[in-house]
Amino acid sequence: MLEEEVIAETGFAAELPEFATEDFDGLGIADVDEDAVERDGGFTVRRRRLTLEPERSGELVIPVREAWFHRDGADEESSVASEAIPITVEPIEDADAVALPEARPVFRPEDVLVEDGLSAWWWVLLALPAAVAGLVLLRRRRRPEPPPRPAHELAWEALRRLAAAKLLEAGEVERFFVALSAILREYVERRFGVRAPERTTREFLGEAVDHPNLAEHCAGLERFLELADRVKFARHRPEDSRIQEAVDVTRTFVETTQEVARA
Repeated sequence: MLEEEVIAETGFAAELPEFATEDFDGLGIADVDEDAVERDGGFTVRRRRLTLEPERSGELVIPVREAWFHRDGADEESSVASEAIPITVEPIEDADAVALPEARPVFRPEDVLVEDGLSAWWWVLLALPAAVAGLVLLRRRRRPEPPPRPAHELAWEALRRLAAAKLLEAGEVERFFVALSAILREYVERRFGVRAPERTTREFLGEAVDHPNLAEHCAGLERFLELADRVKFARHRPEDSRIQEAVDVTRTFVETTQEVARA
């Protein structure tokens, strides 16, 4: 759990750090919870809790988080930042311990991590007193978001970038599967509205089996996600044929479920 808090004195407005999935390399955002704005005497308090789940074992880092503030009525903004927080996710030595049974998936990465004592709470306190008002930086202006591109176009583009990265040729199988499973999960969320990136394999498949457009694909998706979990969390090294099967499953799934443009 990553907890962020900004405190601004009267006469100042402050914003919590912006966040996106790609900000946390190797860590997925499972849940976001923000408290209502509180008034405490002469201060305004905002809090946010991000539930982060590791996508692979090894040395990971919670990146620098930067909050922005400005004096009421002023255009210029200043910022204050936290330090990066290094964390270590130990691999699961027994690859079979994360295998899914034939009936329904039961592996929950967070269950294993909690049992092994690897989960941790981190607090980041970003205090914003008026004394730092002199740290004036260029004002960031938000541009209007362009219309969203079709989910399958984004997926094909991501798959091309992954192939161009040549991770398998470099022997980086774990990074390859982290990226490949992220592409598939992001596609499912954009295409079908299922929150695949934020859910465990078990939770995702449990919802997919009841989805009218996903149920028929569950068997292939289960085989792929079970293999990806073993690679990411148990340092399993699959045969080349299994790696190719995972790629084929992803490409076939996108191809057969992509939205067809209407004439």
